[in-house]
Amino acid sequence: MRTTFSLLLTYFLHLTTPHIGWTIPLNNSDDAMVEMPLVTNNMKAPLVADLDVSSLNKQLKLYIDIAISTTFTSKVKEIVEHSQDELRTTMLTTYKERLQESKTVYEEDLAHLVDGFKSRLGSLFSDLTENVTDLIDNLEEWKKGYTQTISEKYRPVNLPRDCTDIKKSNTKSGVYTIYPDNVNGIKVYCDMDVDGGGWIVIQRRSERKVKFERTWNEYENGFGEVAGEHWLADGLQRQSSGKFSAIDRDNSGGNNYAVSHGAWWYKSGSNTWLNDDQRENYWKKYIGPKSTMMIRRL
Repeated sequence: MRTTFSLLLTYFLHLTTPHIGWTIPLNNSDDAMVEMPLVTNNMKAPLVADLDVSSLNKQLKLYIDIAISTTFTSKVKEIVEHSQDELRTTMLTTYKERLQESKTVYEEDLAHLVDGFKSRLGSLFSDLTENVTDLIDNLEEWKKGYTQTISEKYRPVNLPRDCTDIKKSNTKSGVYTIYPDNVNGIKVYCDMDVDGGGWIVIQRRSERKVKFERTWNEYENGFGEVAGEHWLADGLQRQSSGKFSAIDRDNSGGNNYAVSHGAWWYKSGSNTWLNDDQRENYWKKYIGPKSTMMIRRL
């Protein structure tokens, strides 16, 4: 559509041609020029001209389109590329953080799982060891009970079973041979002086020259001299205070009291020990370096 406007000139212009063309620079570029044709009325009077701006509009539109295309599009592209770089960097950083968090959580869960497995395995092993030990103790007690029953039934005449039988014919303390199973004889020290006599000495410590920090088998087989410091064989039966423990076999619930306090029947604590080589004997209090343990048939 053709558009016109009126331009009032405030000065007089002598016209020599019917048409005059104005050129308006838009910027310093040669291509940015707008030509505007003027239409006159050949009168020497203040000029009132009608300007045809259709060409101006077309040139302005082309200039604006080019300016937008070259400037705005470039800026938008730069902004988009920058935003993409920032987004890529942010996503990569977030991914690394999430990956590290997942790794940390996984490692913690795995550590808890392994610790739980170890604890459970240790508990099962401890229970199994205790059950096996109980079974062995029960078998030993059954064996001894059965052997005693058979021995009583077929016991030869005049074979002393313990120091109580020895006392019937001899009231002097000393070393004697007894036959607990009525077959095999063992030498023991019989105390005939304490509380009516008839006692079998199963442990004696006087000069503390005999080492008592020994293994389970050594306690089971006995060691030392019967007439002096010694431990009598097979004195490891379960007592009311707990199971017997040695330096190489712990039955104190994992406390290893035998290593620190010597072999003994430990249960919930080490409030008694008579076989420690490093310290004096203790029976709810320190009682000195000497000790004697005796048993007697009721």
